[in-house]
Amino acid sequence: MQAILYFLKDTADSWYQSLINKPQDFNAFKAEFLRYFSNNNSINHLVNAFTTMKQGETEAVTTYLGCFYRNLHQIQAINANYFIAPQILNQFIRGLHSSILQHICPLHSGTL
Repeated sequence: MQAILYFLKDTADSWYQSLINKPQDFNAFKAEFLRYFSNNNSINHLVNAFTTMKQGETEAVTTYLGCFYRNLHQIQAINANYFIAPQILNQFIRGLHSSILQHICPLHSGTL
């Protein structure tokens, strides 16, 4: 444990120093560290990737859909209620290539 603590700097060191019940072994330390540092950063990164996702110029809709669902499931694994169904549908439609989108928008006018 001492070797690990030696490498903690800045925010990580402050976090560790603030712990009332300090982890006694590496596995406990790792669990606490990941619980504190990964969730917010991970979900922010995943949400950013999800909300900026676009179908490629020559990418098949099925490929885009697979990537879309993979990203969505990663977010839902952290927080199942992060998005509600209308948000998910709207994000999917916003990410579609314009050549596909022009066929969908007339069907959903007024709902997007």
